[in-house]
Amino acid sequence: MKKIKQTAFLIVLALFIESTIMPLLGNSGNDITFERSSVVIKGGKEKHKFDVELAFTNIQQSYGLMYRKQLARNEGMLFFYKKEMIATMWMLNTFISLDMIFVDSGGRIIYIYQNATPLSLSKISSGKPVRGVLEVNAGVVEKLGIIVGDQLIHPLFYGGSKG
Repeated sequence: MKKIKQTAFLIVLALFIESTIMPLLGNSGNDITFERSSVVIKGGKEKHKFDVELAFTNIQQSYGLMYRKQLARNEGMLFFYKKEMIATMWMLNTFISLDMIFVDSGGRIIYIYQNATPLSLSKISSGKPVRGVLEVNAGVVEKLGIIVGDQLIHPLFYGGSKG
């Protein structure tokens, strides 16, 4: 019964966002702009560079990669929070499958969620406080051998540099 109530709440919330907030933004999200930057993930001797959009504000983070039909191979979005917190993501109106890489304040990867289902309302939680989440195309984590403990390098994370 609790699961049904949670699902009903998520559906009502999604409909509220869709009918109230999204029209203010425009259906395609063209009104939302993101700064661009690069991040490097370092694991062992390997380094992998991604060109990313940065999501700092609540609006940017709420919208994320919604309505995108594709994401280039080495692109992604980095959600950066004002403080460490347990992050909860979902795939509302997200048409492409994603890998989500959760990182702490130092940029260390502490959790990875692979192959998030497009359009799903299921919650994806970091389980532990994180400072950011990097979203990349599904399959990238496995293909590149990215694992928990690897380091995301970017100036937003203490001790980070553009690497």
